[in-house]
Amino acid sequence: MSGPGLASPKVGRTGAAGALRAGLAAAVLLLSLSSCSVLVNYTDRLVDPGTGRTPVVTWPARFGWGLGFVAGLPLDLVGAPVSYAVYKAGDSQDPGYLFYFLFPSLVTSQVGTLILGAPFDFLEFVTYRWWSGGEGGEEEKKASPPSKGGAAGKGAGN
Repeated sequence: MSGPGLASPKVGRTGAAGALRAGLAAAVLLLSLSSCSVLVNYTDRLVDPGTGRTPVVTWPARFGWGLGFVAGLPLDLVGAPVSYAVYKAGDSQDPGYLFYFLFPSLVTSQVGTLILGAPFDFLEFVTYRWWSGGEGGEEEKKASPPSKGGAAGKGAGN
């Protein structure tokens, strides 16, 4: 007997698909709540040889940046009216006005860096940097806090 209140075999299959969709939506929501600065910092580090990355990583990442920037130029032209409106609504004395007009190109350049640089960075990390302990370059070593034996502590008599 089947009726409106009884479950049918189709409900089980659509329930699993619905749960999968809900899980994907939750994952996308969690990722969208995180800051973009993590990705921007990572892509900036991919093109910087001072972070300990070899040219095997930095060259494809730089090529991806350039390719992404060029790919975003048509989007700059299409979005120019909106960019102009945003620019005029804001502080017109802002010296970074080009940011408003080149925003699509800057986003696509970061995506290009990520797409072309991240796979090489992963391979280099697994095959070289992880084993050699070369996690960061000279720039990161200078920025790290001093060790416990340093003289810059509070009790140094300053």
